[in-house]
Amino acid sequence: MKRNKKIYISGPITGVPGAISAAHFARAEQDLRELGFCNIINPRFMFEGTGLGYNDIMKHCLDLVCSADAVILLPGWKHSRGAQMELGAAYALRLPVYEYDAGWSRDHIEA
Repeated sequence: MKRNKKIYISGPITGVPGAISAAHFARAEQDLRELGFCNIINPRFMFEGTGLGYNDIMKHCLDLVCSADAVILLPGWKHSRGAQMELGAAYALRLPVYEYDAGWSRDHIEA
């Protein structure tokens, strides 16, 4: 994956304590930036304070997945209805999908 590609971070938010969810998304974004990626879509912080409900947020998130070049799945994604929807959209669009691991190196993502 080229470093200028747009990467969407997907993972559990609803039902996960706010500080834990925030830390997981922030860590993944930081790791991706350290690997040289700069165009990262992190939905975790985009909709705070907007007053939007779950369905409206997911509509926006699915639009964001459609604008991405790849999707990164955070741990716990299998138990997240939203992440499952995002994964479905990624598969439908034939986007590359990677499972995040905090021990990543450049070798974990295709060049």
